[in-house]
Amino acid sequence: MEDGIVFLERVEIVIKPSYKILLEEDALLWQARDVHENFRMFKYKWRVFTLDSPFEGSEFFIRTDEVSIAEAMANVERLVSLKQPAIVFNRRMPRRISPMFFNPLAQRWNGVEWAEEYDLDMDVPWRGHK
Repeated sequence: MEDGIVFLERVEIVIKPSYKILLEEDALLWQARDVHENFRMFKYKWRVFTLDSPFEGSEFFIRTDEVSIAEAMANVERLVSLKQPAIVFNRRMPRRISPMFFNPLAQRWNGVEWAEEYDLDMDVPWRGHK
């Protein structure tokens, strides 16, 4: 426990955005996948569910915009400093980069949403990630 916020390890069971869970856990719950160390390979889009979120459950994912890693981490830092519970979610997209990393024609990538190349990404970086 750090300043009243309990940091739980990432769990495999996905926690749904729920006000009840936030009130019961009173913690920062991390349901985001780990961020790859090579920030040029993947882009991550984020959502942070809080007691102030206007939607919960699947509506949260449908009706809430994703934000950049810099915006999400600033929000997480603010919530921790205020000792407010939250659930952090993200999704990962491969970047359009050298075929050395990804062959976009491979069957594995059928239907996958691709992110722009790192150098073309206009998001503010956070620890190198955009």
